[in-house]
Amino acid sequence: MLIRVLALALTISLVAAVAAQEVKQSPAKVESFSPQGQVKDVRQVVARFSQPMVSFGDPRSESPFDVACAAPGENPGRGRWADARNWLYDFDRDLSAGVECSFKTKASLKTFAGVEIASQTFRFSTGGPSIRGAWPDEGEERIDESQVFMLALDAHADLATVRANAYCSVDGIGERLPLRILEAKERERILSEQKNRARVLFEVITKRASPAAERGAAAVKDVRLIDAPILVASCGRPLPAGSNVRLVWGAGIKTVNGIATTEAQTLPYQVRPHFSARFTCQRVNANAGCIPVLPAQLEFTAPVPRELASKIELQALNGKVHRPIIDPNVATVDAVEFKGPFPERSEATISLPKDLKDDAGRTLSNAAAFPMKVVIDDDPPLIKFPSRFGILEANAQPALPVTVRNVEPTLDAYALDVAKAPKVSAKGRIKRIDTDDDVALAHWMSRILREPEADIRRRNGEYAKPGSIPMLSDAERATAQPIDIPRAEPKMAMQVIGIPLPQPGLYAVEIASLRLGQALHAEDKPYYVSGGALVTNLAVHFKHGRESSLAWVTRLDDGKPASGAQVRVTDCLGKRWWDGVTDANGIARIERELPQQNRWQECRHASNAYIVSARLNGDMSLMLTSWNEGIRPWQFNLGGGSGAEPVIAHTVFDRALFRAGETVSMKHVIRRRMGTGFAAVEDSYLPRKLQLVHSGSGQQFELPVSWSNGTALTTWSIPKDAKLGEYSTLFFDPERGRSARLQSGSFRVEQFRVPLMKAVLKPPSKSVVNASQVTIDAQLSYLSGGPAAGAPVKFRSRIVPSSRSFTDYDEFSFGG
Repeated sequence: MLIRVLALALTISLVAAVAAQEVKQSPAKVESFSPQGQVKDVRQVVARFSQPMVSFGDPRSESPFDVACAAPGENPGRGRWADARNWLYDFDRDLSAGVECSFKTKASLKTFAGVEIASQTFRFSTGGPSIRGAWPDEGEERIDESQVFMLALDAHADLATVRANAYCSVDGIGERLPLRILEAKERERILSEQKNRARVLFEVITKRASPAAERGAAAVKDVRLIDAPILVASCGRPLPAGSNVRLVWGAGIKTVNGIATTEAQTLPYQVRPHFSARFTCQRVNANAGCIPVLPAQLEFTAPVPRELASKIELQALNGKVHRPIIDPNVATVDAVEFKGPFPERSEATISLPKDLKDDAGRTLSNAAAFPMKVVIDDDPPLIKFPSRFGILEANAQPALPVTVRNVEPTLDAYALDVAKAPKVSAKGRIKRIDTDDDVALAHWMSRILREPEADIRRRNGEYAKPGSIPMLSDAERATAQPIDIPRAEPKMAMQVIGIPLPQPGLYAVEIASLRLGQALHAEDKPYYVSGGALVTNLAVHFKHGRESSLAWVTRLDDGKPASGAQVRVTDCLGKRWWDGVTDANGIARIERELPQQNRWQECRHASNAYIVSARLNGDMSLMLTSWNEGIRPWQFNLGGGSGAEPVIAHTVFDRALFRAGETVSMKHVIRRRMGTGFAAVEDSYLPRKLQLVHSGSGQQFELPVSWSNGTALTTWSIPKDAKLGEYSTLFFDPERGRSARLQSGSFRVEQFRVPLMKAVLKPPSKSVVNASQVTIDAQLSYLSGGPAAGAPVKFRSRIVPSSRSFTDYDEFSFGG
């Protein structure tokens, strides 16, 4: 035993000797101090010593520094030891500009081991006044020529140094424009007029609040900004319109206690352009006149008072005067609009009031352009089908409608026997397509449903103007049947005409108009308008399922089922996936799985669609499974649809609410949905991982899963430091990616106590009016049974506003 004591004493002596040797080799000092030099927004000082200074955790330890901050009204703050070697000094608020602080080690300062520390002094300064916020905002591109700036500073500035070192720099002017500082009543007037913007600047200041700034914030509510560090100034002379301006807050600007800035601040701005007016209207091309049926606008580069803008007139050639309609609730407008229609092929005159000025009192720089003559063109040419594709009922005199307006007055005579009437100049061709070939049918549907120039862009990467590329090739146009489009009277500006399509089938129709091309493209090339139509007496309906699908064919003329119709299901390239015949009810049951299609590159018009066609007695009809607008399941508050997964998972928890540190027990079940109910899932499709995901932060925990007949048991010990909130259980298989993710349930982790007692308060059963006291019965009992006698009771109450109404006094409101 004696030997052990001697050994221990020897060890301690050796350690002490080594420590003493280290102390001699490493003198005690302040190893690091931050901040130093010039720093903004100082809130904390950190000093680190080279050796332990205090007993860790002793709050009675004194400050190692003498702190001195030279700033009137500044509260220095307080210091504390973070550990044995690190000392922190926290200011009560961010220091404003103009503060100089020194931290000098106290005389006879010693380490915890008694080693003296040599005297050291550390200094920092928050620098001179700087701009923390400005109105107009930095970078504003439409300031006034005589703009007044409000500059929110982090300390009051010496105005003499501001005049000497702050200025405006303007492109094109070779001299500095000194700032003109607004003071006294002129400053108060500006801040009062702009009190909402001043309040925003105060929010910027009070984030770094000094007592002066806080008094200014209070003064803003009182409309007086006596002590606020807000500088109101303007450039020394009016600024040129459209010029780039820089407000320079230069080096050498001092606070009231003499601390100067060392670097310049620059705020860039741009002066708004000259006050001018510009007429705009919609045109078919850049060289055409205004479209007569659409409104015209007169736009201003600066706001104009509503009273002056309402006097602007547009006089048409027929003498009619159009005046703008302006909202009476607005004070100024940036543009006025004249409603059409205007006479075709005419000129109109825009006249302005003589005293027209903008909100700054400027007159128009282009006033010589008014009264202004503007050209009104013809109604623009038009050839338009209702849509790219449509279905026409075969037994109802089918005709494909086309709207025409102001196209050529003459036609080439192509033989299609239509109504005998004057004709419009569009040369048209119609091609009837072989609908028995699935590949050809799919090919033509793709061409009809897509604009021809879209295919050109996809193949060649070249941009083609709309209507510049024909849908039919030269060889196809040679075999197509030319048609003439009849028109009742040429003087009619617009007319809807029906192109007869008497025979059932799929048609591709294309019309070319040189005048339309000249108007829209400004080129002597025809504009091609194409479309397609299916003439049929059959309607095809289709329901796509996971395991099986169903097609139903009916007649359009009487709505009855079409029995014996041949049904084909192909993809967008014409590959056949199923064919069959409808039964007596017009139904064709497809007892096989039709996989999801995804042919984005080949079939951009319907990348995930099947083409379902039906043929009966020389008639043919079709549909695309992507034609589901208005009949999707979610539009009828139904689940399912393409997003419904066949495999579902469900987790049963031992309970739904837990505390950190407890264990969650879970039983998981995975099944495959089928038409007859549920079925087991193959082992290869069962996920191997379970993720527990925190809903708020996304923090994840992974657990392995072992399955037995589609069920699994797992437990999870909740970490003591687990985040509170909801956790979701999510199955996934890393090898299969996100497509294999299944959410099965959720539980919550919270902090709570299990109640052991129950309290009941029984207030008076009747309303209490003007009473000096109220009797309330209180009962406290244990949930396990029995009263809790002798328990202390503390009663709290609060008064809240209340309102009452009485039927005989509807015009009064009672409350208190």
